[in-house]
Amino acid sequence: MRKSAIVWVLLPAATAVLVACGGGGSSGGAASTFGITGTAATGAPISGGIVKIYDAGGQLVFTGTTDAEGKYSATVPLTAVAPFVIEVDIAGQKLYSVATEKTDSRANVNQLTHALAAMLSTKGNPELLSVELSSGLTSLTGPMISQKKSLLDTAIAPLKNAVTALGQAVPDFHAGAFAADGTGLDKLLDTTNVLTTAASTDGVQKSVNVQIAFNVASDLENTREVPGLRFNSGESAPQIASRAGNLQIDANALPPAELGNLYQEFLARLRACYAIPKAQRVSGYTILAQQCKDIFVDRDPDRYLDGGYRLGANRFAGMFALEQPPRFSQALSPVLIHNITGSGENLQGKAIIAFRGEDSEGNYLNSRVVVQVYTLNGRRVFGAVGDQNPAEFYVNAEAVVTNFPLKTTQSYDYLSSGYAVWPTSPRI
Repeated sequence: MRKSAIVWVLLPAATAVLVACGGGGSSGGAASTFGITGTAATGAPISGGIVKIYDAGGQLVFTGTTDAEGKYSATVPLTAVAPFVIEVDIAGQKLYSVATEKTDSRANVNQLTHALAAMLSTKGNPELLSVELSSGLTSLTGPMISQKKSLLDTAIAPLKNAVTALGQAVPDFHAGAFAADGTGLDKLLDTTNVLTTAASTDGVQKSVNVQIAFNVASDLENTREVPGLRFNSGESAPQIASRAGNLQIDANALPPAELGNLYQEFLARLRACYAIPKAQRVSGYTILAQQCKDIFVDRDPDRYLDGGYRLGANRFAGMFALEQPPRFSQALSPVLIHNITGSGENLQGKAIIAFRGEDSEGNYLNSRVVVQVYTLNGRRVFGAVGDQNPAEFYVNAEAVVTNFPLKTTQSYDYLSSGYAVWPTSPRI
């Protein structure tokens, strides 16, 4: 069945199974394999992600799966040719990382390593990096990786300073050991959204534009801005530092440590709801199953209000009416905005999260929803509540052509991503 995209506008434990393709230790002789380990996370751990490692010859040398904490452990044969491209796929969404040595090493996979892979690709596309290596179009060395990493490290320095101000160490985003527990590096990942686009390609030289938006508590109604930074891969670290030095991030505005766990638990309740047959799940626009009512704040679907709409034909109905329930998984940038401020009682303290599903025909279902924390069976959980505005009021995190709302005068004219707010008149 052809893959297609269906967008649901909802404003807004896997056991490790690791299978090496070849290799294996030897008894009483020289080692015939080496290991690459890492954690795949974008703030929330990527659980059940399909891990593939390609060598410089384009050969698939490892296939495995991340565990519930986003960790993977690969055994690679010494016959493989360095350097290596690591790919993690979750519901058709892919993130990349790299490793250069045929020795035990660590290579995390996250939005920053994905940007690093893009900056190392001749065409500025991390999905093509493996092909470029095998064709000789691109080469990777330790110094090359270090130089590009330094640009990213400089750009995220204001955010790293805010995390360390909380007394939390932030290991290297590429090779540092960490847990996806909402602290340290994981808090930094929770707060970071990255977009890369190839600025120019001539077959040998390339330039990549990188835009980073920081998911801090935001007064979007009044400012329409989120803090962030833009730079080009051809710039030097001092050039980027000159702009990063003007960016101050308040440690108190960072996402709470529990954000990733709340997100994963919300997806688990979505799966529990859609595991119920349609006839028991919904009747018309009325939700019948308690497991589905649990998705909403205070287990009350009638409280849901989004852009002037209550639960019904314009919100959620298409989801609950599906004959074949989708398989829900996390989005690669799961928490789009947290602790929204500037909207009085409507959006105060809420978050916008994204998730993805895949139905029985292979169609991807991309959704976002405004949620708020409430207590369910003695636990703090996310519940869908909508923006609670009587008028249409959309806060979208999307790809846009221009006008990326960052607090910087630096400007590039190319595809970018950011937050856009559209308030309209009240509904009658």
